[in-house]
Amino acid sequence: MGVHVAFEIGDQEAVSKGDVRVVHLPVIEAASIVHRGSMDGISTVYEDLIRWIEDSGLRLAGYSREFYLEMGEQGPAVTEIQVPIAR
Repeated sequence: MGVHVAFEIGDQEAVSKGDVRVVHLPVIEAASIVHRGSMDGISTVYEDLIRWIEDSGLRLAGYSREFYLEMGEQGPAVTEIQVPIAR
């Protein structure tokens, strides 16, 4: 398993170099939720989102994505979690 780090680059071309590989993540259908606060409570947010997915008759369909929308002094302050789903 790997970790993908993403940055908005607009129309610029990005190239792989050294240990850094440029990849395009696939478009997914996802259930998402926005968590406001420190990462300390993030596991509960994941549990709630997964419960909602299952209660809605959907299935998990891959690895989650986290988007750090705002950073605070101690790390992410607003995080969007996206979990791929299948019907």
